[in-house]
Amino acid sequence: RIGSILILLVITGCELPPPRPSAPLSNDIPKVIDLQFEGDFGGMSQDWTLLNSNALSQINFNINSYSLIDSIIFKASLRSQQQNIRCRVELFNLTDGVPIDGSILLSRVRYELHTVRSGNIKFNIPTKELILGVRIKSESSKNYVEARHFSLLIYYH
Repeated sequence: RIGSILILLVITGCELPPPRPSAPLSNDIPKVIDLQFEGDFGGMSQDWTLLNSNALSQINFNINSYSLIDSIIFKASLRSQQQNIRCRVELFNLTDGVPIDGSILLSRVRYELHTVRSGNIKFNIPTKELILGVRIKSESSKNYVEARHFSLLIYYH
């Protein structure tokens, strides 16, 4: 019996099959924390309007509390009634009274609510305790806009 196995190995060339790709380790899979701002906005104001001034519409945030952050993305669902007049939404640092650079989102589709994401704003968020909020406006007082489903997405390993 051992002789027949040896003959079989010699005939087939004694090569081992190629190794199977290994599954990624669980630590290599990116994870995401989704911090949501409660509330929606609908209106025609050309002035920046802060999303509800209650605690559920604001997030106490300290980037130093999170380790191994790859990126931070701001996202929202937006809509504009008129073509070429957009809804504008941005992440706002309520602690210092300034917008977070790179967080502005603009509606791109007329009538339909659609999701828009910022680029990576990780390096634009101050490294201290903050209260973050969302503010919204229309580019024209003759244009109705809507904004909903606001999230701060924190991607990490």
